[in-house]
Amino acid sequence: MPYSVLFRWRREEKKYGKNSFPGKGNPKQTDEEKEIARLKKQLPDMELECDILKKAISIFSTSDRKNLDL
Repeated sequence: MPYSVLFRWRREEKKYGKNSFPGKGNPKQTDEEKEIARLKKQLPDMELECDILKKAISIFSTSDRKNLDL
């Protein structure tokens, strides 16, 4: 086995610890990287939810003004 392979394995084990050799083509990620990936996946849903709530507020505030003018 080439020395370079052993050196790379050792370096990866130091950097990723128990996640060094996940197998099956899974990416090597630290816990922080996993959390960042989860939050990035969640962000578009949260932005859509925020936009919907802003539109709802504008609709309800408009109807409240109309009721006050009666």
